[in-house]
Amino acid sequence: MSPTQAIPRRVIGAMAATSIMSFCGVIVETAMNITFPALMSHFGIVTSSLQ
Repeated sequence: MSPTQAIPRRVIGAMAATSIMSFCGVIVETAMNITFPALMSHFGIVTSSLQ
């Protein structure tokens, strides 16, 4: 691809969607890790069972 060619909109859209989904995945995993101690005490189970 020469330097004067533009990147297709579909490629930019796919990159943006992948980035947003990756960010959401990190947020969900972080939120679940924060809730582990509360879930463990509520259900009376160990970490390996909870995971």
